[in-house]
Amino acid sequence: MLDIGVKKIDRVFALCKCCCYTPSNPFLKEAMKNSTLASYVVIAVLVSGIGLIQSFNKTDTFVATSLSFPFGNGNDCQNIKCENGREFPRCDNGNPINYFADPCRNPASDTECGNGKCEEGEADKCICPDNNLQCKAPCLVGSCPRDCKNEKPICGNGKCEEGEDMICPPCVPGGNCKCSPPRCPKDCGGGGGSDDDDDDSDIDDLKRAYEKSKKAKADAWDTYLSAKEDAKKKYLDNKKKYWGSYKSAKAEAFGEYKDKKAEAMKEYLDIKKEAAKEYLDAKSSAKEEYMDARAVYEVAKAAYQECRKNDKGNCESERDAYKDTRGDKKDAAAKYIAIKKKERTKYEDVRDDAKKEYQDRRNDDRAEYTEIKGEKRSEYDERKAEAKSEYKETRVDARAVYNDKKQDYLDAKAAYDKARGRN
Repeated sequence: MLDIGVKKIDRVFALCKCCCYTPSNPFLKEAMKNSTLASYVVIAVLVSGIGLIQSFNKTDTFVATSLSFPFGNGNDCQNIKCENGREFPRCDNGNPINYFADPCRNPASDTECGNGKCEEGEADKCICPDNNLQCKAPCLVGSCPRDCKNEKPICGNGKCEEGEDMICPPCVPGGNCKCSPPRCPKDCGGGGGSDDDDDDSDIDDLKRAYEKSKKAKADAWDTYLSAKEDAKKKYLDNKKKYWGSYKSAKAEAFGEYKDKKAEAMKEYLDIKKEAAKEYLDAKSSAKEEYMDARAVYEVAKAAYQECRKNDKGNCESERDAYKDTRGDKKDAAAKYIAIKKKERTKYEDVRDDAKKEYQDRRNDDRAEYTEIKGEKRSEYDERKAEAKSEYKETRVDARAVYNDKKQDYLDAKAAYDKARGRN
């Protein structure tokens, strides 16, 4: 390799024109003059691993890798100048540009640069539309951008010019990179990108139907939750209201029962009190008669005893008076006992009759209260059941609507996934 000739150095230098070409670089000029020094340079580049990896096919087509970079320090990004006077930018924002071919030997370079006409291959062109990150096609630098700087296609002139038609870029497998819509449908029509436009349109329609059904499903779910919550709140409010009505009616019936019971109790106590008074009056009157007879008896008895104590021989009148009063006392005692017993029995009969009447009225009033309470409770249970049934019906109807929207969503999703090959 130390004996490499000048011809081979020229071949290496020609290789560097596309990616590393810097005619003003003194290092490479000196390398052409001195073959031995150039040989050492090539060896150093190959050993260090930072040189060019290159090869030539039978037609000497240029092939360069992304390792190519310009040499030099001050004019690294100066334009590449071809023999026909055309120039190509070496850098883009300070970064080296890979042309993937010798720009000066590109067939498109046969066009005349600087004639003011934007010819084939002279304009910059990016294959991927709308900066789609899934697309794997690079932007290509035109051979003469200055001729194409201000020239734009005219939409509506009846000619489908470059940039007006659809662009269908290369794409990674499964990337779903669709063709861009025509920039000028008037000149290029609604299609023309590929044979799969109808399929893409169908997929777009399925996607829109899927997204629409998905939103409808979400809206139906929100509606279901809202309807369920509203129906539940209405049910609980009605239940509370019905329970309040029941308690109010129950309290009212219980108040009426207590009033009637108190009234019956008062009548009973009045009758009992009146009967007791009559009994006590009769008893007191009979006792008073007995006590009078007893007092007379005691006087007669004392007189008779006094007569006998004084040894008077004639005490017959005192004795007769004593015996008569003693009989009257016994009769008065017997009458008192009989009257007391009779009046006691009469009192107890009146009292018991009044008590029984009170108990009957109380029981009737209690039964009436219990019946009213039962009716009000039944009415509450019935109204609560109706409110609960209405709540369940509202919830079921809202859920059925959601289930229909969900099924529509699942059907649209299945159709969309099938169209994309995801089943």
